[in-house]
Amino acid sequence: MPDIEKAQWQLYEKQQIISGSLSSLCFSQTFLYFVEAWQKFFVFHGRSNRVMFWSFVFFNIIIGCFFGLVIGRQGIVFYCLLSFLPAWAAVVRRLHDIGQTGAWTIIPAVLGAGIVFFVREQAFSLVTLCSSLFLIFSVLLIFFLCLEGEEENKYGSVPIIG
Repeated sequence: MPDIEKAQWQLYEKQQIISGSLSSLCFSQTFLYFVEAWQKFFVFHGRSNRVMFWSFVFFNIIIGCFFGLVIGRQGIVFYCLLSFLPAWAAVVRRLHDIGQTGAWTIIPAVLGAGIVFFVREQAFSLVTLCSSLFLIFSVLLIFFLCLEGEEENKYGSVPIIG
């Protein structure tokens, strides 16, 4: 019996080593996708698959939370402004991966600006309308971002997962 338990323990240790190295490999790869998205700061053409896009989102949330904890609300605002263009480009490339145009990102932006404008003008019925449409188009956009990409489309070939 002790030999069987020893063999099981050794097998368990090897499994932990393998899974630990795989998780660190996956973590480092997702961080490389985050860095790649920052390197493509102004690139609104091409494609990004789901792993690339959601890796970028994950690390943006982590860094935004860090800025919020260290600096406060101003840190979050600063990081959001800093990451606006890379995030917008990543969303456009992700939409291209499913064969959609990047113009889908303009609709929630215009509606959001409309909300701000109508609040300042105290036209609250229009604020309600813009808010409802903003919510609908934002949910639709998130749905698009979760879809699986197409094989090859007018925006290019399938992005290679590194």
